[in-house]
Amino acid sequence: MRKIAVIATLTIFATLLSSCKKDEEAPLAYVNFTIDPNSPAYGPLNTVGGYAYLTGGYCGLVVFRTSYNEFVAYERGCPVHNTTGVEVDPDNSVILFCPDCGSQFIYTDGTPIQGPAKAPLRQYNADYSGGLLHIYN
Repeated sequence: MRKIAVIATLTIFATLLSSCKKDEEAPLAYVNFTIDPNSPAYGPLNTVGGYAYLTGGYCGLVVFRTSYNEFVAYERGCPVHNTTGVEVDPDNSVILFCPDCGSQFIYTDGTPIQGPAKAPLRQYNADYSGGLLHIYN
């Protein structure tokens, strides 16, 4: 009888632990491509503060031009559930938000500033050289 009680207790404990939702980065997806951010195809990236959604990664990418020679690129997969692409807030372009859980992230480093997310957005390398932007992991 004691053995059954121990097994039942361990089973309940294991179930509770496994049901806790972890806050993790979006799954790592291979990213390796180059674009010309100054071309008409990427019009919003032509100016500092501009951003564009790109295909690739797990749920797509969002790229910001933070200065004339610097860019940041993030996975759009929300760390809370990894299935929805975060979007740039149309009223405040320095904030990204998840339409499903309400998490908000600041564009400079992907840090969560509101909502259930605890982990930052996954950031990809973004090297700008010779007028081309190479995004990779």
